[in-house]
Amino acid sequence: MLKDLYNFNNGNEDSCPEHPYIGIALNSSLLKNNWNLLKTAWGNISIETENWVDELLRMSEYEMEGTRTKRQASRRRRTLRIRKEYRILSDTERNNFHRAINMLKRDTSVRPNRYDALGLLHQRLVDDIHHGAAFLPFHRVLLVVCENALRQKIPGVTIPYWDSRLDKPLRDATRSIMWSNSFMGSVRGRVRNGPFRNWNTPAGPLVRNGGQIGDLFDHSTIRAILTRSRLHEIAEPNAVPPYDYEIRHGDVHQWVGGLMEPAETAGFDPIFYLHHSFVDYVWELFRRNQQRRGVNPTTDYPSEYGPASQGPRRPMRLGRLRNIHGMSSMYTSRIYSYEPAPTCSYTNTNCGSKYLRCITRSGTPRCVSVEIISRRQSRRTRRRRRRTRRTNRSRSRRGRRGKRQALNETAVAEVDTFSDGYVGPIYTDQMISPVNDICPSTNPYNVIQNMYLMNGLSDTRVWVYVPVKIVYKRQPEQMQFDSFPVKRGQLDAFQDIYDPTGYSSLIDLFPVKAQPRTCGEMDSIFTKVAVHSDGLNYHGSYREFALLDARQPFDSSIMYVAVKSPQMGPTDVVLTAYGPCGNVCKPHCRDLMGGYKHCDGSIKLTNRGPKGYGEDYGDAVRMLWNAPGPDHLPTINESDIFLHFVCD
Repeated sequence: MLKDLYNFNNGNEDSCPEHPYIGIALNSSLLKNNWNLLKTAWGNISIETENWVDELLRMSEYEMEGTRTKRQASRRRRTLRIRKEYRILSDTERNNFHRAINMLKRDTSVRPNRYDALGLLHQRLVDDIHHGAAFLPFHRVLLVVCENALRQKIPGVTIPYWDSRLDKPLRDATRSIMWSNSFMGSVRGRVRNGPFRNWNTPAGPLVRNGGQIGDLFDHSTIRAILTRSRLHEIAEPNAVPPYDYEIRHGDVHQWVGGLMEPAETAGFDPIFYLHHSFVDYVWELFRRNQQRRGVNPTTDYPSEYGPASQGPRRPMRLGRLRNIHGMSSMYTSRIYSYEPAPTCSYTNTNCGSKYLRCITRSGTPRCVSVEIISRRQSRRTRRRRRRTRRTNRSRSRRGRRGKRQALNETAVAEVDTFSDGYVGPIYTDQMISPVNDICPSTNPYNVIQNMYLMNGLSDTRVWVYVPVKIVYKRQPEQMQFDSFPVKRGQLDAFQDIYDPTGYSSLIDLFPVKAQPRTCGEMDSIFTKVAVHSDGLNYHGSYREFALLDARQPFDSSIMYVAVKSPQMGPTDVVLTAYGPCGNVCKPHCRDLMGGYKHCDGSIKLTNRGPKGYGEDYGDAVRMLWNAPGPDHLPTINESDIFLHFVCD
């Protein structure tokens, strides 16, 4: 039986909670008890992993020892490990980094293997190291542990950092060189190319769902973080937007998606360490700013630190270290340092790598990643370049002015073909996306590959499907479409035939609002609405999206969202939906009279009938649709849809 987990609002819209995750707050004790059970089910960190981590930390003891003379200090500074942006690495450095990771993956002397043992370490400590002051110190030490593990395999290897700001301006960041065969491999679905192709992990196959939700870092986000002076201003529980660094870092986790999205499984994807290396790099910039402002970063541990496990003297669970030890300045003065992020200027457009380009037309010169292109695109671009050269030679005969005009009219970026033969920039000056475009992509280039991970078990058979209806109302800032009425044989180009404000029967439902357009993702013939389910009494989530016709005043779509099967006990879950620019859709639940009322999207499933869910996807579809045979009209029984979302 499917029913609302909480009371309706008795028709009082003002009392309806607006926060899409209000159900989580209402069930905090339930979540906490279930999470404790989950950690028990996962088990403790193995003794062999603990011993290995101790060994890895001892590798840094010599580097952490104090120096006695200035000569020794100078010598040590010259031998610091240098972490660079991933695309700045030489091909040899990058290949060694990949090889070292795969060597850890194949080494089963620590179960299940040395690479996944570190991922399991992060998984089993996940509740103790997030959403509090220990977040940055812990991950700093974890990076050193992982880096030492890599150096056991190939001496000299360091963990590069992934500066996702370099990918942010791309129209489609999933086509960045980052996700090519020579770098991280695919970011769409199961990773089937690149150095980590066909990996299996303790949480299932290595999967990513790039660009579906979340966001990459941008320059304004980092600038905001660096304006603060104290750790409590950027760390939970006291940091507020836009300065909550942990939340901002989580946006990138969500953007990569797949295993990277849940903190429990993120450590199984190698991109986790590159992302956290950049997070640590920015924190180091923050700490240097603190020193310039007279704040001692080694003692700036917040007095309000969040969960008890994140107290400054509480064990870090990495060797014998405590949380406060992650604040030491010795890591970046005696062990490693960072090469500054790539930059360029009008006078120096060299970004230091053939995989980066300096883009100057966005107002401020910025280094931007090159993109992956197909062989067909590459041939087409080469032909365009040849035509451009012929045009330029022809126009050059008309004088210098004509030549400059030709170059401006045909500005196309040069294409390089790299080792895998598929990559190069597809930028033209007209294709630069605004740096402040924060909307997720609406292009349905790929479906979402969910991991069906519930309480540590990855298996579709422990999930069921709940039908959900999405009702979409055209937004006032929706683009105008080039379809016009015809009057006396002439197009009336001043009125979009789909624009509801042009009709007296609809204008009262669509009041004209004079507001700036803030999200370019409205510029599409369809709209993508994301729907999430997040367990309240189980640990697991599911992601899906619906496509709706953006031209119509109203449109609807039915989708099927997976939640935990109630066969082993009742399922408490919260469902949320939002549009392409983050507009939260309002949930409506069926009441006892057969109508719908505002609710908070939290529902309970039991195994008593009528169920209101399907045991699998096919069962859920058949539950709604009546299709007696090929010669009969399929009809739908919407009375079995308990939850509607209205996106207006």
